[in-house]
Amino acid sequence: MSQFYGGSTILAPLVNIIGIPVDQINFIACSLLSIGLGQLMRYKFPPHKFSGSTRGIIEALFGFIIAVFCFGYQLKYLLLQSMVSYVILMLFPSRIAAHIVTYWCMGFMAVVHLYRMHYDYGGYTLDISGPVMIQTQKLTSLAFNLLDGHRINQGIKLHQKNHESHAVKKLPDVLKFFGYTFYFHGILAGPFVFYNDYKEYIVGYDKKWIPCAKKQLSAALLLSVIHGLLTAYVAPQFPYIFVCSTDYQRMHMSRRVMFTMISFFLVRQKYYFAWSVVEAGALSTGLGYSGKHENGENNWSKVKNYDFMAIEAGSSLKLLVDGWNISTTRWLRELIYERAPLFCRTILVFLTSAFWHGFYPGYYMMFLTFSLFTFCARTVRKHIRPSFATSPITLQLYHVLTTIFTNLALNYGQGPFYLLEFQAALLFWKPYYFVGHILAMFFVLTLQFRPIINDKVKEMNFITKNAQDRFQKLKHHLQRKLG
Repeated sequence: MSQFYGGSTILAPLVNIIGIPVDQINFIACSLLSIGLGQLMRYKFPPHKFSGSTRGIIEALFGFIIAVFCFGYQLKYLLLQSMVSYVILMLFPSRIAAHIVTYWCMGFMAVVHLYRMHYDYGGYTLDISGPVMIQTQKLTSLAFNLLDGHRINQGIKLHQKNHESHAVKKLPDVLKFFGYTFYFHGILAGPFVFYNDYKEYIVGYDKKWIPCAKKQLSAALLLSVIHGLLTAYVAPQFPYIFVCSTDYQRMHMSRRVMFTMISFFLVRQKYYFAWSVVEAGALSTGLGYSGKHENGENNWSKVKNYDFMAIEAGSSLKLLVDGWNISTTRWLRELIYERAPLFCRTILVFLTSAFWHGFYPGYYMMFLTFSLFTFCARTVRKHIRPSFATSPITLQLYHVLTTIFTNLALNYGQGPFYLLEFQAALLFWKPYYFVGHILAMFFVLTLQFRPIINDKVKEMNFITKNAQDRFQKLKHHLQRKLG
């Protein structure tokens, strides 16, 4: 780690006191610092006193300081990726630049992932790869938003409403560009927002106003404390790697399922912690405001990065997927799903998500599994749900059953994501006899081809009935003849 991690070690003495690595201590310290700096931006550098360019410069400077403290020399990777992207956007027409920037950013990110695997194989050190992943989202989305803006300028109507609202009609100047790519409250782990959402915040909302977010900020901070404590002090008591051991495989099925549910629930806490603390950083500045709810409260959905209840108690796989890493889901939906051919949208989104995460086999095993599960869930909903929709009681029973199966699918499918290795994932699935994949394929094949089978059965019944009628007529005819 001394060769790989480039961040500051000034807080290293705290390692023995609180029992977590220095890279995580730096992340927590800088996340808390970003919340304080957010209050500074809100009250000392408000949009009604300072221009958007000035506020963007200040945010980028704070972002550089945080990045240097957390990642040291590795900041050069962020600078290289962003500067090359800006040059491409300047030199090429938007219809070409959008694709070149996407290939450049994805390729550059792939190299960073490979570099990380070389120096920290199987580790979870918080290095520059996370910020590069977030910056890839910003740069690729901006490139396609500029393409959409170019189409609007040419009078071409966009098919997607959100493409129209996120369209950027002119390339931002250098200051605004780096303000967007390096703003301090999104440089560590997001949340990702589209350029127009950031621009709206940086110049101020209606009448250069930044609405209050004290309630949402307090909730995000409280959740980050809960998730952080569970990650640091409870999760080690249920090590997820135990699912690869022979002792785990010898357990009774019910005990295996229970351990998996507890262990993987605790593994997810580190993601919930990161998402809640960076959401707090965004809320402290006022980023992500999107009007008011029906009850009159301010809506901050643009920086909400996870929905705990949708993930842990969702009644469908769609709710689960939509609630996990929400900002990345928005990016994948607008960049891939809504622009890809209809027949391959789902699988392409899952493969892109796996590639975005890196090259460990476990990522691809998980996302391909969830692609199958998603197709299965759609098929079940289409063919089976109508049978339960006959009364409120049966419909509620359907929701209870799907909630149970969704949680089981979550823990079964996510295993490879945590284990990373191909063999480790197989060891995890082996005691369950790959039942998740088998059941999903069974439902897909039987329900998907059921209408065809039913039509064939009806056709055979029709043919049989016709043959019987003809036989009866022939029989009566012969009886009369021989009568």
